[in-house]
Amino acid sequence: MRSLKLFLAIIVLIIAGVGLITDNNALLPYMFLVLGAMTFVHGLDERLKNTRSFWAYLSFAITAFVWFIALAILFES
Repeated sequence: MRSLKLFLAIIVLIIAGVGLITDNNALLPYMFLVLGAMTFVHGLDERLKNTRSFWAYLSFAITAFVWFIALAILFES
């Protein structure tokens, strides 16, 4: 799980960096989708550890919100 979280975080940083350098906002929804996947994996990891389940449920709620925003941006245009 740790390597998957690290991989997703690197993808988010790359997409964010490319978006900042090129001043291209078209990549923003894709960054949000990967960011949501990263928070989902974090929540799943916390839930499987069976510790601090509040943070797991909070991560799932954040994932749902971020994916909702990303899909709204994608389908808006």
